[in-house]
Amino acid sequence: MPKKNNKEVSGSLNALAKTSVIVFIGLILSKVLSYFYRFIAARAYGPDAYGLFSLALVISGWFIAVATLGLSDGLLRYISLYRGKNNQKKINYLFKFSIVILSATSIIAGILMFVSAGWVSTYVFHDARLIIFLQIFSLSVPLTVMATPLLMSIRAYEKINAYSGIFNILQNVVKVALLIILVSVGIGSQSISISYISGLLAVIIAAYWYLSKKMPEIMHRRDIKTKEKIDIRREVLSFSWPLMFYSILSTILYWIDSFSIGYFKDAAAVGLYNAAVPIALLLTFAPELFTQLFIPMINRYHAAGKHKTIEELSKQMTKWIIAFNLPVFIAMIMFPGAIINVLFGAEYLGASTALRILAISALLNSLGVVATSLLSMSGKSKTVLVNIFIAAFANFVLNIFLVPMKNVWFIENSLGINGAAISTLLSMVLFNILFFAQAYRHTGIIPVRRKILNVIAAAIIPTVTIILFHVWKPSSSILFLSAIGIVFILVYWLCLVLFNAFDSHDNEIIEKAKSKIPFLSSGVARGDI
Repeated sequence: MPKKNNKEVSGSLNALAKTSVIVFIGLILSKVLSYFYRFIAARAYGPDAYGLFSLALVISGWFIAVATLGLSDGLLRYISLYRGKNNQKKINYLFKFSIVILSATSIIAGILMFVSAGWVSTYVFHDARLIIFLQIFSLSVPLTVMATPLLMSIRAYEKINAYSGIFNILQNVVKVALLIILVSVGIGSQSISISYISGLLAVIIAAYWYLSKKMPEIMHRRDIKTKEKIDIRREVLSFSWPLMFYSILSTILYWIDSFSIGYFKDAAAVGLYNAAVPIALLLTFAPELFTQLFIPMINRYHAAGKHKTIEELSKQMTKWIIAFNLPVFIAMIMFPGAIINVLFGAEYLGASTALRILAISALLNSLGVVATSLLSMSGKSKTVLVNIFIAAFANFVLNIFLVPMKNVWFIENSLGINGAAISTLLSMVLFNILFFAQAYRHTGIIPVRRKILNVIAAAIIPTVTIILFHVWKPSSSILFLSAIGIVFILVYWLCLVLFNAFDSHDNEIIEKAKSKIPFLSSGVARGDI
Protein backbone atom coordinates (compact mmCIF):
# COMPACT_ATOMS: atom_id res chain seq x y z
CA MET A 1 0.00 0.00 0.00
CA PRO A 2 1.36 3.51 -0.82
CA LYS A 3 2.67 5.42 2.20
CA LYS A 4 -0.01 8.10 1.85
CA ASN A 5 -2.81 5.52 1.92
CA ASN A 6 -1.14 3.62 4.75
CA LYS A 7 -0.95 6.83 6.79
CA GLU A 8 -4.57 7.62 6.00
CA VAL A 9 -5.70 4.13 7.05
CA SER A 10 -3.69 4.35 10.27
CA GLY A 11 -5.14 7.77 11.04
CA SER A 12 -8.66 6.56 10.38
CA LEU A 13 -8.19 3.43 12.47
CA ASN A 14 -6.79 5.54 15.30
CA ALA A 15 -9.86 7.78 15.08
CA LEU A 16 -12.10 4.72 15.11
CA ALA A 17 -10.24 3.29 18.10
CA LYS A 18 -10.40 6.56 20.05
CA THR A 19 -14.08 7.05 19.29
CA SER A 20 -14.80 3.42 20.07
CA VAL A 21 -13.62 3.93 23.65
CA ILE A 22 -16.34 6.52 24.26
CA VAL A 23 -18.84 4.51 22.24
CA PHE A 24 -17.79 1.43 24.22
CA ILE A 25 -18.65 3.15 27.48
CA GLY A 26 -21.93 4.40 26.02
CA LEU A 27 -22.88 1.01 24.63
CA ILE A 28 -21.92 -0.79 27.84
CA LEU A 29 -24.16 1.54 29.82
CA SER A 30 -26.83 1.24 27.14
CA LYS A 31 -26.78 -2.56 27.18
CA VAL A 32 -26.67 -2.74 30.98
CA LEU A 33 -29.55 -0.29 31.32
CA SER A 34 -31.51 -1.92 28.48
CA TYR A 35 -31.19 -5.37 29.99
CA PHE A 36 -31.95 -3.98 33.44
CA TYR A 37 -35.08 -2.40 31.96
CA ARG A 38 -36.15 -5.72 30.45
CA PHE A 39 -35.17 -7.50 33.67
CA ILE A 40 -37.42 -5.22 35.75
CA ALA A 41 -40.30 -5.53 33.29
CA ALA A 42 -39.99 -9.32 33.06
CA ARG A 43 -39.65 -9.84 36.83
CA ALA A 44 -42.31 -7.31 37.86
CA TYR A 45 -45.06 -8.33 35.46
CA GLY A 46 -44.22 -11.89 34.29
CA PRO A 47 -43.95 -13.56 30.87
CA ASP A 48 -47.47 -12.57 29.74
CA ALA A 49 -47.03 -8.80 30.13
CA TYR A 50 -43.46 -9.02 28.86
CA GLY A 51 -44.72 -10.89 25.81
CA LEU A 52 -47.37 -8.22 25.14
CA PHE A 53 -44.69 -5.54 25.41
CA SER A 54 -42.55 -7.48 22.92
CA LEU A 55 -45.45 -7.77 20.46
CA ALA A 56 -46.13 -4.03 20.76
CA LEU A 57 -42.49 -3.39 19.87
CA VAL A 58 -42.86 -5.64 16.82
CA ILE A 59 -45.94 -3.88 15.50
CA SER A 60 -44.74 -0.33 16.22
CA GLY A 61 -41.49 -1.24 14.46
CA TRP A 62 -43.40 -1.95 11.26
CA PHE A 63 -45.19 1.40 11.35
CA ILE A 64 -41.90 3.18 12.11
CA ALA A 65 -40.16 1.43 9.20
CA VAL A 66 -42.84 2.66 6.76
CA ALA A 67 -43.00 6.19 8.15
CA THR A 68 -39.22 6.68 8.03
CA LEU A 69 -39.20 6.14 4.23
CA GLY A 70 -35.66 4.78 4.46
CA LEU A 71 -34.37 8.30 5.12
CA SER A 72 -32.31 7.29 8.15
CA ASP A 73 -29.76 5.61 5.86
CA GLY A 74 -30.31 8.20 3.13
CA LEU A 75 -29.52 11.08 5.48
CA LEU A 76 -26.44 9.35 6.88
CA ARG A 77 -25.08 8.63 3.41
CA TYR A 78 -25.81 11.94 1.68
CA ILE A 79 -24.91 14.29 4.51
CA SER A 80 -21.59 12.43 4.74
CA LEU A 81 -21.12 12.68 0.97
CA TYR A 82 -21.98 16.39 0.90
CA ARG A 83 -19.52 16.95 3.77
CA GLY A 84 -16.85 15.18 1.71
CA LYS A 85 -17.60 17.63 -1.12
CA ASN A 86 -17.88 20.60 1.30
CA ASN A 87 -21.39 21.47 0.11
CA GLN A 88 -23.16 22.99 3.14
CA LYS A 89 -26.13 24.31 1.12
CA LYS A 90 -27.19 20.81 0.13
CA ILE A 91 -26.84 19.60 3.71
CA ASN A 92 -29.09 22.38 4.99
CA TYR A 93 -31.76 21.75 2.39
CA LEU A 94 -31.73 17.98 2.91
CA PHE A 95 -32.06 18.42 6.68
CA LYS A 96 -35.05 20.79 6.38
CA PHE A 97 -36.70 18.62 3.71
CA SER A 98 -36.41 15.49 5.88
CA ILE A 99 -37.89 17.28 8.91
CA VAL A 100 -40.98 18.31 6.98
CA ILE A 101 -41.67 15.03 5.19
CA LEU A 102 -40.99 12.81 8.21
CA SER A 103 -43.19 14.89 10.49
CA ALA A 104 -46.12 14.29 8.14
CA THR A 105 -45.54 10.56 7.56
CA SER A 106 -44.92 9.79 11.25
CA ILE A 107 -48.08 11.49 12.50
CA ILE A 108 -50.19 9.66 9.91
CA ALA A 109 -48.56 6.31 10.80
CA GLY A 110 -49.08 6.89 14.53
CA ILE A 111 -52.78 7.63 14.04
CA LEU A 112 -53.21 4.51 11.89
CA MET A 113 -51.54 2.35 14.55
CA PHE A 114 -53.79 3.77 17.28
CA VAL A 115 -56.95 3.24 15.25
CA SER A 116 -56.04 -0.32 14.23
CA ALA A 117 -55.02 -1.44 17.74
CA GLY A 118 -58.35 -3.10 18.52
CA TRP A 119 -58.53 -5.06 15.27
CA VAL A 120 -54.92 -6.25 15.43
CA SER A 121 -55.23 -7.33 19.07
CA THR A 122 -58.57 -9.11 18.67
CA TYR A 123 -58.36 -10.72 15.25
CA VAL A 124 -54.64 -11.30 14.75
CA PHE A 125 -53.32 -12.08 18.23
CA HIS A 126 -56.64 -12.97 19.92
CA ASP A 127 -55.68 -11.07 23.08
CA ALA A 128 -57.60 -7.92 24.07
CA ARG A 129 -54.92 -7.07 26.65
CA LEU A 130 -52.67 -6.03 23.76
CA ILE A 131 -54.93 -3.09 22.81
CA ILE A 132 -53.72 -0.63 25.45
CA PHE A 133 -50.09 -1.54 24.73
CA LEU A 134 -50.56 -0.75 21.04
CA GLN A 135 -52.42 2.47 21.71
CA ILE A 136 -49.68 3.81 23.98
CA PHE A 137 -46.95 2.57 21.65
CA SER A 138 -48.56 4.45 18.77
CA LEU A 139 -46.91 7.52 20.32
CA SER A 140 -43.52 5.89 19.75
CA VAL A 141 -44.00 6.13 15.98
CA PRO A 142 -43.84 9.96 15.56
CA LEU A 143 -41.28 10.28 18.36
CA THR A 144 -38.89 7.73 16.83
CA VAL A 145 -39.30 8.92 13.25
CA MET A 146 -39.00 12.64 14.03
CA ALA A 147 -35.80 11.96 15.99
CA THR A 148 -34.25 10.40 12.85
CA PRO A 149 -33.03 13.55 11.03
CA LEU A 150 -31.67 14.96 14.30
CA LEU A 151 -29.71 11.85 15.25
CA MET A 152 -28.50 11.02 11.73
CA SER A 153 -27.19 14.56 11.27
CA ILE A 154 -25.18 14.31 14.50
CA ARG A 155 -23.79 10.96 13.38
CA ALA A 156 -23.06 12.07 9.81
CA TYR A 157 -20.98 14.93 11.21
CA GLU A 158 -19.05 12.21 13.07
CA LYS A 159 -20.05 13.61 16.48
CA ILE A 160 -20.24 10.06 17.73
CA ASN A 161 -19.72 10.91 21.40
CA ALA A 162 -22.80 13.13 21.42
CA TYR A 163 -24.79 10.61 19.41
CA SER A 164 -23.87 7.82 21.83
CA GLY A 165 -24.62 9.96 24.88
CA ILE A 166 -28.09 10.88 23.65
CA PHE A 167 -29.20 7.69 21.94
CA ASN A 168 -27.45 5.04 24.03
CA ILE A 169 -27.25 6.55 27.50
CA LEU A 170 -29.85 9.27 28.05
CA GLN A 171 -32.71 7.29 26.50
CA ASN A 172 -32.08 4.23 28.65
CA VAL A 173 -31.45 6.19 31.86
CA VAL A 174 -34.86 7.86 31.50
CA LYS A 175 -36.58 4.57 30.67
CA VAL A 176 -35.11 2.65 33.60
CA ALA A 177 -35.51 5.45 36.16
CA LEU A 178 -39.13 6.05 35.26
CA LEU A 179 -39.96 2.33 35.17
CA ILE A 180 -38.52 1.88 38.67
CA ILE A 181 -40.59 4.81 39.95
CA LEU A 182 -43.81 3.59 38.32
CA VAL A 183 -43.33 0.02 39.57
CA SER A 184 -42.57 1.33 43.07
CA VAL A 185 -45.79 3.35 43.28
CA GLY A 186 -47.83 0.39 42.10
CA ILE A 187 -48.70 1.36 38.52
CA GLY A 188 -49.66 -1.71 36.46
CA SER A 189 -48.00 -3.21 33.41
CA GLN A 190 -48.55 0.03 31.46
CA SER A 191 -45.50 1.31 33.32
CA ILE A 192 -43.47 -0.47 30.62
CA SER A 193 -45.08 1.47 27.77
CA ILE A 194 -45.11 4.85 29.55
CA SER A 195 -41.43 4.64 30.52
CA TYR A 196 -40.46 3.53 27.00
CA ILE A 197 -42.23 6.51 25.40
CA SER A 198 -40.63 8.90 27.89
CA GLY A 199 -37.17 7.72 26.86
CA LEU A 200 -37.92 8.55 23.22
CA LEU A 201 -39.19 12.00 24.16
CA ALA A 202 -35.95 12.68 26.04
CA VAL A 203 -33.96 11.76 22.90
CA ILE A 204 -35.80 14.31 20.74
CA ILE A 205 -35.37 17.11 23.27
CA ALA A 206 -31.65 16.41 23.80
CA ALA A 207 -30.85 15.95 20.09
CA TYR A 208 -32.61 19.19 19.13
CA TRP A 209 -30.76 21.07 21.89
CA TYR A 210 -27.40 19.69 20.73
CA LEU A 211 -27.98 20.66 17.10
CA SER A 212 -29.15 24.16 17.97
CA LYS A 213 -26.25 24.82 20.36
CA LYS A 214 -23.34 22.84 18.91
CA MET A 215 -24.17 22.55 15.19
CA PRO A 216 -26.30 25.62 14.41
CA GLU A 217 -24.97 25.76 10.85
CA ILE A 218 -27.07 22.75 9.87
CA MET A 219 -30.26 24.56 10.87
CA HIS A 220 -29.54 27.78 8.94
CA ARG A 221 -31.53 28.54 5.83
CA ARG A 222 -29.40 29.00 2.73
CA ASP A 223 -30.44 29.92 -0.79
CA ILE A 224 -30.37 27.02 -3.19
CA LYS A 225 -31.62 26.79 -6.76
CA THR A 226 -34.92 25.05 -7.48
CA LYS A 227 -33.21 22.61 -9.83
CA GLU A 228 -30.74 21.65 -7.11
CA LYS A 229 -33.63 21.06 -4.70
CA ILE A 230 -35.33 18.76 -7.19
CA ASP A 231 -32.09 16.89 -7.86
CA ILE A 232 -31.44 16.41 -4.14
CA ARG A 233 -34.96 15.12 -3.49
CA ARG A 234 -34.84 12.78 -6.48
CA GLU A 235 -31.37 11.44 -5.66
CA VAL A 236 -31.97 10.93 -1.93
CA LEU A 237 -35.46 9.48 -2.29
CA SER A 238 -34.33 7.18 -5.11
CA PHE A 239 -31.66 5.82 -2.79
CA SER A 240 -33.91 5.77 0.29
CA TRP A 241 -37.19 4.24 -0.87
CA PRO A 242 -35.74 0.74 -1.30
CA LEU A 243 -34.32 1.11 2.21
CA MET A 244 -37.82 1.85 3.50
CA PHE A 245 -38.81 -1.62 2.38
CA TYR A 246 -35.46 -2.87 3.64
CA SER A 247 -36.33 -1.49 7.09
CA ILE A 248 -39.76 -3.11 6.94
CA LEU A 249 -38.32 -6.44 5.87
CA SER A 250 -35.52 -6.15 8.44
CA THR A 251 -38.14 -5.64 11.12
CA ILE A 252 -40.09 -8.59 9.77
CA LEU A 253 -36.92 -10.68 9.58
CA TYR A 254 -36.09 -9.72 13.16
CA TRP A 255 -39.60 -9.99 14.62
CA ILE A 256 -41.28 -12.66 12.46
CA ASP A 257 -40.25 -15.23 15.06
CA SER A 258 -42.14 -13.44 17.85
CA PHE A 259 -45.11 -12.90 15.53
CA SER A 260 -45.19 -16.58 14.55
CA ILE A 261 -44.85 -17.79 18.14
CA GLY A 262 -47.63 -15.43 19.20
CA TYR A 263 -49.86 -16.69 16.37
CA PHE A 264 -49.20 -20.44 16.72
CA LYS A 265 -48.57 -20.55 20.49
CA ASP A 266 -49.22 -17.83 23.10
CA ALA A 267 -47.91 -14.62 24.71
CA ALA A 268 -46.04 -16.57 27.41
CA ALA A 269 -43.99 -18.38 24.74
CA VAL A 270 -43.26 -15.01 23.12
CA GLY A 271 -42.03 -13.79 26.50
CA LEU A 272 -39.69 -16.78 26.85
CA TYR A 273 -38.28 -16.29 23.37
CA ASN A 274 -37.70 -12.61 24.02
CA ALA A 275 -35.54 -13.49 26.98
CA ALA A 276 -33.14 -15.23 24.57
CA VAL A 277 -33.28 -12.60 21.81
CA PRO A 278 -31.82 -9.61 23.70
CA ILE A 279 -29.04 -11.80 25.10
CA ALA A 280 -28.09 -13.03 21.62
CA LEU A 281 -28.16 -9.42 20.46
CA LEU A 282 -25.19 -8.73 22.71
CA LEU A 283 -23.27 -9.89 19.64
CA THR A 284 -24.39 -6.71 17.87
CA PHE A 285 -22.33 -4.78 20.42
CA ALA A 286 -19.03 -4.99 18.51
CA PRO A 287 -20.53 -3.94 15.14
CA GLU A 288 -22.26 -0.99 16.85
CA LEU A 289 -19.01 -0.09 18.57
CA PHE A 290 -17.08 0.37 15.33
CA THR A 291 -19.63 1.13 12.60
CA GLN A 292 -21.08 4.26 14.20
CA LEU A 293 -18.07 6.16 12.89
CA PHE A 294 -17.03 3.65 10.19
CA ILE A 295 -20.15 4.19 8.03
CA PRO A 296 -19.96 8.00 7.70
CA MET A 297 -16.19 7.71 7.34
CA ILE A 298 -16.27 5.34 4.34
CA ASN A 299 -19.02 7.43 2.72
CA ARG A 300 -16.75 10.46 2.99
CA TYR A 301 -13.84 8.49 1.48
CA HIS A 302 -16.12 7.19 -1.27
CA ALA A 303 -16.94 10.77 -2.24
CA ALA A 304 -13.18 11.40 -2.50
CA GLY A 305 -12.57 8.21 -4.55
CA LYS A 306 -10.28 6.58 -1.97
CA HIS A 307 -11.10 2.93 -2.70
CA LYS A 308 -7.95 1.37 -1.26
CA THR A 309 -8.44 3.14 2.06
CA ILE A 310 -12.01 1.84 2.23
CA GLU A 311 -10.82 -1.71 1.49
CA GLU A 312 -8.23 -1.65 4.27
CA LEU A 313 -10.67 -0.18 6.78
CA SER A 314 -13.33 -2.76 5.86
CA LYS A 315 -11.01 -5.73 6.37
CA GLN A 316 -9.83 -4.36 9.69
CA MET A 317 -13.40 -3.79 10.88
CA THR A 318 -14.38 -7.41 10.22
CA LYS A 319 -11.34 -8.67 12.10
CA TRP A 320 -12.03 -6.43 15.09
CA ILE A 321 -15.68 -7.51 15.18
CA ILE A 322 -14.87 -11.24 15.22
CA ALA A 323 -12.11 -10.74 17.82
CA PHE A 324 -14.49 -8.93 20.18
CA ASN A 325 -17.45 -11.25 19.58
CA LEU A 326 -15.82 -14.66 19.98
CA PRO A 327 -15.59 -14.62 23.81
CA VAL A 328 -19.23 -13.51 24.15
CA PHE A 329 -20.37 -16.10 21.62
CA ILE A 330 -18.53 -18.93 23.38
CA ALA A 331 -20.08 -17.92 26.73
CA MET A 332 -23.59 -18.11 25.21
CA ILE A 333 -22.92 -21.52 23.69
CA MET A 334 -21.47 -23.00 26.88
CA PHE A 335 -23.59 -21.38 29.61
CA PRO A 336 -26.96 -20.32 28.12
CA GLY A 337 -29.01 -21.45 31.11
CA ALA A 338 -26.80 -19.69 33.64
CA ILE A 339 -26.91 -16.43 31.67
CA ILE A 340 -30.70 -16.54 31.30
CA ASN A 341 -31.15 -17.40 34.98
CA VAL A 342 -29.00 -14.45 36.09
CA LEU A 343 -30.67 -11.93 33.77
CA PHE A 344 -34.30 -13.07 33.66
CA GLY A 345 -34.84 -15.75 36.31
CA ALA A 346 -35.44 -19.50 36.43
CA GLU A 347 -38.89 -19.27 34.82
CA TYR A 348 -37.21 -18.32 31.52
CA LEU A 349 -34.80 -21.29 31.40
CA GLY A 350 -36.92 -22.91 28.68
CA ALA A 351 -35.23 -20.53 26.23
CA SER A 352 -31.72 -21.99 26.76
CA THR A 353 -31.59 -24.00 23.52
CA ALA A 354 -33.07 -21.11 21.57
CA LEU A 355 -30.30 -18.87 22.92
CA ARG A 356 -27.60 -21.22 21.62
CA ILE A 357 -29.16 -21.23 18.15
CA LEU A 358 -29.74 -17.47 18.11
CA ALA A 359 -26.14 -16.86 19.21
CA ILE A 360 -24.86 -18.64 16.09
CA SER A 361 -27.12 -16.58 13.83
CA ALA A 362 -26.18 -13.33 15.60
CA LEU A 363 -22.46 -14.07 15.18
CA LEU A 364 -22.95 -14.67 11.46
CA ASN A 365 -24.98 -11.50 11.14
CA SER A 366 -22.31 -9.43 12.91
CA LEU A 367 -19.83 -10.50 10.23
CA GLY A 368 -22.14 -9.28 7.47
CA VAL A 369 -22.43 -5.74 8.82
CA VAL A 370 -19.34 -4.49 6.97
CA ALA A 371 -20.49 -6.01 3.66
CA THR A 372 -23.89 -4.33 4.11
CA SER A 373 -22.19 -1.00 4.80
CA LEU A 374 -20.15 -1.34 1.58
CA LEU A 375 -23.27 -1.91 -0.50
CA SER A 376 -25.00 1.08 1.08
CA MET A 377 -21.89 3.23 0.50
CA SER A 378 -21.98 2.28 -3.18
CA GLY A 379 -25.59 3.42 -3.49
CA LYS A 380 -26.81 -0.12 -4.21
CA SER A 381 -29.92 0.25 -2.09
CA LYS A 382 -32.04 -1.79 -4.53
CA THR A 383 -29.57 -4.68 -4.25
CA VAL A 384 -29.79 -4.44 -0.46
CA LEU A 385 -33.59 -4.60 -0.77
CA VAL A 386 -33.50 -7.72 -2.96
CA ASN A 387 -31.17 -9.49 -0.53
CA ILE A 388 -33.27 -8.72 2.54
CA PHE A 389 -36.46 -9.70 0.72
CA ILE A 390 -35.06 -13.14 -0.08
CA ALA A 391 -33.89 -13.65 3.52
CA ALA A 392 -37.15 -12.38 5.05
CA PHE A 393 -39.25 -14.58 2.76
CA ALA A 394 -37.14 -17.58 3.68
CA ASN A 395 -37.55 -16.80 7.38
CA PHE A 396 -41.32 -16.41 6.98
CA VAL A 397 -41.72 -19.74 5.19
CA LEU A 398 -39.44 -21.55 7.63
CA ASN A 399 -41.39 -20.20 10.60
CA ILE A 400 -44.68 -21.42 9.15
CA PHE A 401 -43.30 -24.95 8.97
CA LEU A 402 -40.98 -25.10 11.98
CA VAL A 403 -42.77 -23.20 14.77
CA PRO A 404 -45.82 -25.55 14.97
CA MET A 405 -43.64 -28.71 14.93
CA LYS A 406 -43.23 -30.64 18.21
CA ASN A 407 -39.67 -31.55 17.28
CA VAL A 408 -37.34 -30.05 14.70
CA TRP A 409 -34.99 -32.89 13.80
CA PHE A 410 -33.55 -33.93 17.18
CA ILE A 411 -34.45 -30.64 18.94
CA GLU A 412 -37.53 -30.47 21.19
CA ASN A 413 -39.92 -27.70 20.08
CA SER A 414 -43.14 -27.91 22.11
CA LEU A 415 -43.12 -24.13 22.73
CA GLY A 416 -42.22 -23.30 19.13
CA ILE A 417 -39.28 -21.14 20.19
CA ASN A 418 -36.54 -23.52 19.05
CA GLY A 419 -38.17 -23.84 15.63
CA ALA A 420 -38.29 -20.04 15.40
CA ALA A 421 -34.61 -19.81 16.33
CA ILE A 422 -33.64 -22.39 13.69
CA SER A 423 -35.63 -20.43 11.10
CA THR A 424 -33.64 -17.32 11.96
CA LEU A 425 -30.33 -19.18 11.80
CA LEU A 426 -31.01 -20.61 8.33
CA SER A 427 -32.20 -17.21 7.12
CA MET A 428 -29.06 -15.52 8.45
CA VAL A 429 -26.82 -17.98 6.63
CA LEU A 430 -28.56 -17.13 3.35
CA PHE A 431 -28.64 -13.42 4.23
CA ASN A 432 -24.90 -13.11 4.76
CA ILE A 433 -23.94 -15.20 1.74
CA LEU A 434 -25.95 -12.77 -0.38
CA PHE A 435 -24.40 -9.67 1.15
CA PHE A 436 -20.81 -10.87 0.89
CA ALA A 437 -21.33 -11.91 -2.73
CA GLN A 438 -23.01 -8.63 -3.67
CA ALA A 439 -20.44 -6.50 -1.83
CA TYR A 440 -17.65 -8.20 -3.80
CA ARG A 441 -19.54 -7.85 -7.06
CA HIS A 442 -20.17 -4.09 -6.69
CA THR A 443 -17.04 -2.95 -4.84
CA GLY A 444 -14.45 -5.65 -5.54
CA ILE A 445 -13.85 -5.85 -1.78
CA ILE A 446 -13.91 -9.01 0.32
CA PRO A 447 -13.89 -7.53 3.85
CA VAL A 448 -11.94 -10.42 5.41
CA ARG A 449 -8.29 -10.72 6.43
CA ARG A 450 -6.34 -13.96 6.77
CA LYS A 451 -5.55 -12.86 10.30
CA ILE A 452 -9.15 -13.80 11.21
CA LEU A 453 -7.99 -17.43 11.15
CA ASN A 454 -5.35 -16.51 13.75
CA VAL A 455 -8.05 -14.94 15.91
CA ILE A 456 -10.23 -18.07 15.69
CA ALA A 457 -7.26 -20.31 16.49
CA ALA A 458 -6.44 -18.12 19.50
CA ALA A 459 -9.94 -18.75 20.91
CA ILE A 460 -9.53 -22.56 20.94
CA ILE A 461 -7.13 -22.83 23.89
CA PRO A 462 -9.13 -20.62 26.32
CA THR A 463 -12.30 -22.47 25.30
CA VAL A 464 -10.74 -25.82 26.18
CA THR A 465 -9.46 -24.26 29.41
CA ILE A 466 -12.89 -23.19 30.65
CA ILE A 467 -14.43 -26.53 29.57
CA LEU A 468 -11.92 -28.33 31.79
CA PHE A 469 -12.51 -25.76 34.52
CA HIS A 470 -16.26 -26.39 34.36
CA VAL A 471 -15.85 -30.19 34.34
CA TRP A 472 -13.56 -29.98 37.36
CA LYS A 473 -15.94 -27.74 39.33
CA PRO A 474 -19.38 -27.37 37.70
CA SER A 475 -21.30 -24.32 38.88
CA SER A 476 -23.64 -21.66 37.51
CA SER A 477 -23.20 -19.02 40.21
CA ILE A 478 -22.46 -15.42 39.27
CA LEU A 479 -19.12 -15.61 41.10
CA PHE A 480 -18.07 -18.72 39.15
CA LEU A 481 -19.15 -17.26 35.81
CA SER A 482 -17.26 -14.03 36.57
CA ALA A 483 -14.11 -15.95 37.52
CA ILE A 484 -14.23 -18.18 34.47
CA GLY A 485 -14.86 -15.14 32.27
CA ILE A 486 -11.75 -13.39 33.62
CA VAL A 487 -9.68 -16.54 33.05
CA PHE A 488 -10.97 -16.80 29.48
CA ILE A 489 -10.17 -13.16 28.63
CA LEU A 490 -6.64 -13.37 30.04
CA VAL A 491 -5.81 -16.62 28.23
CA TYR A 492 -7.51 -15.37 25.04
CA TRP A 493 -5.45 -12.16 25.02
CA LEU A 494 -2.24 -14.12 25.55
CA CYS A 495 -3.15 -16.49 22.71
CA LEU A 496 -3.89 -13.55 20.38
CA VAL A 497 -0.29 -12.47 20.92
CA LEU A 498 1.14 -15.99 20.61
CA PHE A 499 -0.84 -16.73 17.44
CA ASN A 500 0.30 -13.44 15.86
CA ALA A 501 -3.29 -12.19 15.47
CA PHE A 502 -2.27 -8.52 15.62
CA ASP A 503 -1.10 -6.73 12.46
CA SER A 504 0.84 -3.48 12.10
CA HIS A 505 -2.28 -1.32 12.43
CA ASP A 506 -3.28 -3.09 15.65
CA ASN A 507 0.20 -2.78 17.08
CA GLU A 508 0.32 0.93 16.32
CA ILE A 509 -2.95 1.52 18.14
CA ILE A 510 -1.85 -0.64 21.07
CA GLU A 511 1.43 1.25 21.36
CA LYS A 512 -0.37 4.59 21.38
CA ALA A 513 -2.75 3.31 24.05
CA LYS A 514 0.14 1.99 26.17
CA SER A 515 2.01 5.30 25.92
CA LYS A 516 -0.85 6.92 27.80
CA ILE A 517 -0.57 4.38 30.65
CA PRO A 518 3.03 4.66 31.93
CA PHE A 519 3.15 1.51 34.07
CA LEU A 520 1.90 -0.57 31.13
CA SER A 521 4.33 1.03 28.70
CA SER A 522 7.44 0.04 30.65
CA GLY A 523 6.07 -3.40 31.48
CA VAL A 524 5.22 -4.31 27.93
CA ALA A 525 8.54 -3.03 26.65
CA ARG A 526 10.29 -5.48 28.98
CA GLY A 527 7.95 -8.30 27.95
CA ASP A 528 6.40 -8.53 31.44
CA ILE A 529 2.86 -8.12 30.15
